[in-house]
Amino acid sequence: MIHFLGVQITIEYLLPVYRQRTALTLVFVLMSFPVIAETPRQYWGFSYANAQLLPDKGGRVDTVNLNAKIGYDYDKYFGAEFHFGGDVSSDSDSLQVENIRYLAATLRVNLPFDRVNISGQLGLAGVNAETENINGSYTSIAFGAGLELYGTETSALTLEYMQYGLDDVYQTLGIGFLHHFSRPRFR
Repeated sequence: MIHFLGVQITIEYLLPVYRQRTALTLVFVLMSFPVIAETPRQYWGFSYANAQLLPDKGGRVDTVNLNAKIGYDYDKYFGAEFHFGGDVSSDSDSLQVENIRYLAATLRVNLPFDRVNISGQLGLAGVNAETENINGSYTSIAFGAGLELYGTETSALTLEYMQYGLDDVYQTLGIGFLHHFSRPRFR
């Protein structure tokens, strides 16, 4: 268990099947968060999404997902993001599911307009889904697209679609909030 900004985070809850070194990497990322805040190109966000798990061997699980992300814009057109999240409730007629958790690292392409940003993402994801058709975790491609509507110079409402995996698919469509630590120069 670690304490971060007054919140207790239990690594075993967030990442039940990932190796200890992956959990340790997450701890170091979280510890570097105050340093990130001093860099003007950094941002963070969260979203609430409807999600579906579609195993390759059949079945479907509908879930409600919470996602958090941190990112870095290299310039106004290119950046990188780190996503982590999982389901908070699920509904399935055909599959029993315990927990769905994921981590993703993506490269991001931006198409900026005045107070609007359209983005596309491509990267790698690790997904943990305990069902009868998926045994444990898998690593695969992650891709998606998003729309950011800036109400202020640093904060935006977001609409984002992400898909984690090609064979065993976990896809999310959610609304959220995004905040840059300083004014984005390209918006």
